[in-house]
Amino acid sequence: MSKLRVLCAAAVLACSANFASAGEDTRVYVAHLLGGHELPVAGDPNAFGVATLVITLPAQVCYSIVLRSPVAATAAHVHAGGGGRRAALFLPCR
Repeated sequence: MSKLRVLCAAAVLACSANFASAGEDTRVYVAHLLGGHELPVAGDPNAFGVATLVITLPAQVCYSIVLRSPVAATAAHVHAGGGGRRAALFLPCR
């Protein structure tokens, strides 16, 4: 298992343990990030990473972003919809 996957798995477990309790609905989303797939303009083709988002209803969100990139990230956010197309901004990550 790659180092990125281990780090993200640990983050998911930590988030789930902190936020999920009996009777709550928890959903986990994982996105594989590739700089060359950034829209509308492709980013660094050598950049990659994994983002994990844990949503525990009614109103708790935990996220982890692990990147491998020659340049620093300038922003992080979640879009509604699937990969490969532009979609509305759903959640800014601060």
